[in-house]
Amino acid sequence: MIFSSIHSSDLISLLSLLVAALSLVINIIPLLRDRAKIDFSLYLAELGAFHKDQFIKEGDYYAFRVVNSGRRPVTITHVGGVTAKVNFFHYWIWRLTSLFIPRMFFINDRGLTTLLKDKDRNDRTLNEGEYSFGSIKIDPSALKENIEFKARQFHVIDSIGNYHRLSWKAHRKLSKDLNSFFEKQNYNKKVSL
Repeated sequence: MIFSSIHSSDLISLLSLLVAALSLVINIIPLLRDRAKIDFSLYLAELGAFHKDQFIKEGDYYAFRVVNSGRRPVTITHVGGVTAKVNFFHYWIWRLTSLFIPRMFFINDRGLTTLLKDKDRNDRTLNEGEYSFGSIKIDPSALKENIEFKARQFHVIDSIGNYHRLSWKAHRKLSKDLNSFFEKQNYNKKVSL
């Protein structure tokens, strides 16, 4: 009954609508993929060397890794984060609207030179699929003195001003690893990142 009232012009219009919707989806997918995308990771690592099948540890490090998983070149300029002194409401207003810029910190350490600078001392530009790595040695005495410092978020900033955040899952893992590191150092204090 329903099909008997459909005319050929209605069928052509319906097919035209489906083709137009499909071509819109097909053209939007490359647009979404053709952008800069940074994957940022931060974790604790042990540096050392193997000598006669035995690992000799030289120290504990914060390891930073930035990967350009997008299709556009990206220039990384800063590594930093947002301090936990920023209240919850203020932080989420900034995350959702980019208003009310919270109090931030930047990491300025020679260990990040390889992450942020190329061999000519210019800001490092990562092309599609390239990565950069840097590390900072953990100084237990400095950690003991500055144990009260907390970070709500870690991120890298590119030359356009975009913040590429450390994932929530990686942030929690880093916090757990730091707590176990503190326990090994007999600090008897908890840290919450």
